[in-house]
Amino acid sequence: MTTLWTRIFLLGSVLGVTISLVLVSLTVWLEGSARPLVTMPNIREEYVAKLVPIQQSLNSVVERQLTAADQAELSNLRLQLLNLTVPAEAKEFHLTLVLKLNQLEDLLVQTPAKSASSLAKLQTELRTLLAEHQW
Repeated sequence: MTTLWTRIFLLGSVLGVTISLVLVSLTVWLEGSARPLVTMPNIREEYVAKLVPIQQSLNSVVERQLTAADQAELSNLRLQLLNLTVPAEAKEFHLTLVLKLNQLEDLLVQTPAKSASSLAKLQTELRTLLAEHQW
């Protein structure tokens, strides 16, 4: 009699585990089908949509006489750039842009007399980079 109850208990356990696995699999499958498909054109479109306002802000920053007070704005723009998902075709541009912004931030904390020529040169490089990569 004990073996009958043991078999019933084992059968119930196996059925319970099987049903649980089926339900988990079904849940994962349903959640996965509800997500939008990520494709390269979607990444590029999203990148361009988010980059254009950042690029406009950068253009206005690069065109003015920069002071140490502009460092916070540059830092914010750099962080916005770092939060973007970059398509393969834009990775070199994106990396160069972030590095130049970082250099610009570093120059702004130096003594103005030491950094004036470097600052002007870097602003010119940024203007050129931004002009070459209009999306």
